[in-house]
Amino acid sequence: MDGSLVLLKNHNAINYRTLDFLHETNQDYVVIGTIGMPGVGKSTVLNLLNTNLYSPDQSDKKAETIFPVHSAINIAGENEVRMHITEDRLILLDCCEPVFAHARKDFIQHEQDELKKLMILLRICHVIFVVQEEYYNIRLMRTLMWAEMMTQIHSELPTKLVFIRNKVISHSENHDPRERVINLYRQMFLNTPSFSVTSTSFGGDSGAQEEDIFNYIEFPVLQKGDTVVVTEHLKETILLLRQIVYAGRDTIMAHNCSEKAWGQALVKLIDCPESNFFIDKYEKLKEKYNLHNHVKIVEHSYRDPT
Repeated sequence: MDGSLVLLKNHNAINYRTLDFLHETNQDYVVIGTIGMPGVGKSTVLNLLNTNLYSPDQSDKKAETIFPVHSAINIAGENEVRMHITEDRLILLDCCEPVFAHARKDFIQHEQDELKKLMILLRICHVIFVVQEEYYNIRLMRTLMWAEMMTQIHSELPTKLVFIRNKVISHSENHDPRERVINLYRQMFLNTPSFSVTSTSFGGDSGAQEEDIFNYIEFPVLQKGDTVVVTEHLKETILLLRQIVYAGRDTIMAHNCSEKAWGQALVKLIDCPESNFFIDKYEKLKEKYNLHNHVKIVEHSYRDPT
């Protein structure tokens, strides 16, 4: 697949033509999604994951154009999810701004949209990149935990979370706060069976010794063009990210349905939102108490002195 295509349009409407790129019988695939605040570099991380690190011609611009990278925060917020399938069948999903966007609608609708999008990702993704510029974003983590609790059906295979701190400058690479944050994440997700926060790595001189590593990566701040001209440090970071993504792929394949069946499950999930108790209850309460209009009146009441 060249470039990326829109999978979910505004208000989670499915672009059915995109599903034609899914194979009928293949079960060896991994679905990767991203969440994070606007402008943290979600699209850039996915582009880097797909970069050809061993290409003799590093001036190739193909990797840059898979997912569009915005030079400024999109205030309006394009409500869409774009999809790209790599040659080794990584299905990359890039969520645009509405998930944790700065564009504030009324509070009820805004919160509901965030939860819906997150619940969809938790149901369809094997791996989710949690991209942040800071060590810990409490709003992001709180909403992620809410979405997990509101998801009624969990897969036998837990969703792998990969915590990515992006745009790290060299003098801020301090191991002490990093270790404290990793310990915080370990405690947060200790008793959450629907999430996995560690991966199996092969270390030692022979490369045969297994060890569990925490899924935490720091990407350096990139200047314009660094997505093509890959430095040695950036290359090591990308390879570590790929190692985490590919760890346990055999187990994922054993639990997978076909790509086409995955697409059909996505269609059913989008077309039948009433199947989730919490979303259905949310909609009924909003209609019963007219919450949508009520919040708007409260927010803008200061404009009318009467």
